[in-house]
Amino acid sequence: MNLHGQPHAYGTTGEYGTEAARTGVSLRWLAATAWRGRWIMLAATVVGAVLGLIVVSQMTPTYTATARMLFTGNDRNVAGIREVVLSDTVGKQLNNEIEILTSTRLLGEVVDRLDVVAYLDARGRSASSFRLADLLDWRTYVSADTLSGIGILGPPPPSALAEPKEAERRKRLRAVETLRAGLKLAPVPDSRVIQISFTSDDASVAAHIVNAITRAYIEGQLTAEVEATRQASEWLGDRIHDLRVRVENAELKVEAARAKLAAEAGQTAEITTQQLRATNAALAAVRAERAQVHVRYRAVSTAFASADTDLGSVGIFRDAPVIQSLRAKESDLLDRDAALEAFARDNPNRVRIRAELDRVRASIRDEAQRIVAALASDLEVVREREAALQEQVADLETIGQAQRRGEVELRQFEREAQASRVLYENFLARLEETQQQETLISPDARVLSPAETPTAPRGAGKKRVMILATLLGASAGIGIVFLLDRLNDTFRSIRQVEDATGLPVLAALPSIGNGMQRTEVIQQLYDRPNGRLAEAVRNLRTSLLFGSANAAPKVIVFTSSVPGEGKSTSSLLLALTSQQMGRSAIIVDCDMRLQALSALVKHEENRPGLLAVLQGTATVDEAVDVDPHTGLMILAVRPGETDRTLSAADIVASRYFADLVNHLAKVFDLVVLDTPPVLAVADARIAASLADAIVYAVRWDDTPGEAVMEGLRELRSVYAPIAGIALTMVDGEEVATSAYEGYGPYHTPAGDYFS
Repeated sequence: MNLHGQPHAYGTTGEYGTEAARTGVSLRWLAATAWRGRWIMLAATVVGAVLGLIVVSQMTPTYTATARMLFTGNDRNVAGIREVVLSDTVGKQLNNEIEILTSTRLLGEVVDRLDVVAYLDARGRSASSFRLADLLDWRTYVSADTLSGIGILGPPPPSALAEPKEAERRKRLRAVETLRAGLKLAPVPDSRVIQISFTSDDASVAAHIVNAITRAYIEGQLTAEVEATRQASEWLGDRIHDLRVRVENAELKVEAARAKLAAEAGQTAEITTQQLRATNAALAAVRAERAQVHVRYRAVSTAFASADTDLGSVGIFRDAPVIQSLRAKESDLLDRDAALEAFARDNPNRVRIRAELDRVRASIRDEAQRIVAALASDLEVVREREAALQEQVADLETIGQAQRRGEVELRQFEREAQASRVLYENFLARLEETQQQETLISPDARVLSPAETPTAPRGAGKKRVMILATLLGASAGIGIVFLLDRLNDTFRSIRQVEDATGLPVLAALPSIGNGMQRTEVIQQLYDRPNGRLAEAVRNLRTSLLFGSANAAPKVIVFTSSVPGEGKSTSSLLLALTSQQMGRSAIIVDCDMRLQALSALVKHEENRPGLLAVLQGTATVDEAVDVDPHTGLMILAVRPGETDRTLSAADIVASRYFADLVNHLAKVFDLVVLDTPPVLAVADARIAASLADAIVYAVRWDDTPGEAVMEGLRELRSVYAPIAGIALTMVDGEEVATSAYEGYGPYHTPAGDYFS
């Protein structure tokens, strides 16, 4: 509530007000947070650098030897068994070569050649320098046998008690892994070159290992080529033998099928084809002849059967010699008959001539009939010849079909034989190439530049470790600073307080030193009337007296969330500044349990106090203490007045206390009630009903936000007239660099106004 009993509007986004105000990120906030935690970040950076220095001091100088190999690939026709069988002509990729160079087999050969196992054993026995890892390893201080003896560790596993051969095998595997760990392979871009590097703490060893790896690779390539060529020759020889048998069997099948076909037909297919062609030609000729004979026979038979037809008009009859002779004789007889008829019709010679003429004509018909019969016989003969030829053609076609079916199988056998023959010849040629290849074997790679013994150790590793450790330390410091800032539940700015509580900040009272007594604070207020403290208290007084359009409050209650927030000192300073401006003021110590203000004045013996006034045994004038230096009037409980049977809350809630406050408000211009913390006891909530305004003290960067919000809820539950917040013990230097504050009394050039 405000001074007139109206409730204040406060944040609705949570118990801490506007969340964006508490969690918002800006460049000013980042810079201010970093500046506040500069010492933490500096310390973390130094720790990181020191740790990096320790790690670097434990690092052994390393040397890197490098060689370069060019992988040309194999462009020959026969390179190995895979190319012979699968006809794989694709060149090897660099990744495949890298896998070969890092293979356990190749590195194992290098280990055996250079006796790396013995070298590592010798290094292990000679290593006696102090290492940080030894300091952190428990085995440095106690042996595994000792721990096993007292039962902390169990017996070693069976693998640890391996036979000598197994132990040697494991040592060899460890040596291979050591080589693999120090080996680095990097393809050179846009080329078929691989850069082979090995890092070791011994420069000569690094060079020997790299050169041994390149030699082992080249020798392995040559061995692999020879072995592949030998395997290819053996495989080709076996395959050629199988193919030779296969070709022979196929050719035997062809000959057997051809003989079977000839035996079944009695003749070859070519002869059958020729006979069929000749028979078809003869059949065609007979059919043509039969057609001609049939036409002639039909003509003469038709003419002979017709009585009206003159046989002489038919060409076949007319051309017959006998008929021609008879027709001539007939013509002569007709001429003689005609001559006799001219002399006498009844000449007896005419009868004889006519009888002869009839006999001639009968002979002509008989001859014609013989011609018809001859043609019929010829037609029958031609038809029989045609039928015979047709039967012969059918027989030949049957034989030809059988021969063609046999030829299909024969051609299949011939194709199989041809395919086997071609494959056999190809393998013979490949065997010849493979045998020639044995004299042309060369490795697929060559060393462009062998590894030389490095003359200087690598320094970039230590630099990287130092830089990385320093950066990690700085990053850890930054993280700690911002983590602590996020975990900080206190208030560091006016805007934070106002956004969280919904109440105005009446003033920000600066801290003038650590461990100072109230009397020293009051003395500084007088010694530095133009200082920051005095100006901050005057701001508090101005905010209270002139913060409302209505009458200025007369009864002001000071309280806080928890003890130690500076509320009593703030109430004293407010009363003092009010008195300095000519307004009478009195401060009443309502904290009857701690009696904080009683220590400021020297009490006369048997002099009454606040409780005596409430009991009616003394007047206000008799109980009030006046500070001789400041003239401030203080009404407090005397040390001897306390009684355990009395409740401080009941005293504040009594009618007598309310009458006392009303009386003081009539006599003085300002009455300040210093009450206990809200979360400690209920006195402040009870005294709130007597106040015109309540000032809630919050210690800067100390009071938890939850405590502040809980205390305000307690006061609002009794409709307390909370005027605002007094931010106490503010660190001026910190606030001056805070991104929250903007421009205020702690910033330059505003700070030039204070002495």
